[in-house]
Amino acid sequence: MFYPDVFVSCAPEDLAAERTLTQPKVIIEVLSDSTAAYDRGVKFAAYRMLPSLQEYALIDPDRRAIEIFRRTPESDWLLATRDSARALILPSIEFEAGLDAVFEDIPEE
Repeated sequence: MFYPDVFVSCAPEDLAAERTLTQPKVIIEVLSDSTAAYDRGVKFAAYRMLPSLQEYALIDPDRRAIEIFRRTPESDWLLATRDSARALILPSIEFEAGLDAVFEDIPEE
């Protein structure tokens, strides 16, 4: 069982759940030195097995960078480099936040 930093579900079953949500549409993880490898490896491998998951975003506050992986119609995963270079763009839930908003409380070095 994993506890993602952000989990978005549109499934009625998840809205009614008391404890466990099982049908994420979007998962967002905020990377740290101690979690980055796990979030990119074991967690993402497990998350990819969830048929409901459409987008997986990794936010790196140290680099002020975002990586967004999207499921294709063929169930492959593609890194959306163009989108993640300019904003956190999640079409599956019609959400967009500019980089300044995402990293609002992170000082630039």
